[in-house]
Amino acid sequence: MSDRGDRSDRRSLLEIRDLVVHYDDGARGAERRVGAVNGVDLGVAAGGITALVGPSGCGKTTLLRAVAGFEAPQEG
Repeated sequence: MSDRGDRSDRRSLLEIRDLVVHYDDGARGAERRVGAVNGVDLGVAAGGITALVGPSGCGKTTLLRAVAGFEAPQEG
């Protein structure tokens, strides 16, 4: 029987390392990029519960869209 409080024996279901997603700002001729997700590391244990919490515009939805394959990350 394993101790459910001991995370050292849990396998990761999802590992994200140095995820970067950015968008062009849309201005003509501008080479400026707007960072939506910058260097995110996240591990989700199998059988665990994880929540993303933060203010509007902090990148929660972009992170989930990148994990699902709907956004192409530039790095990570």
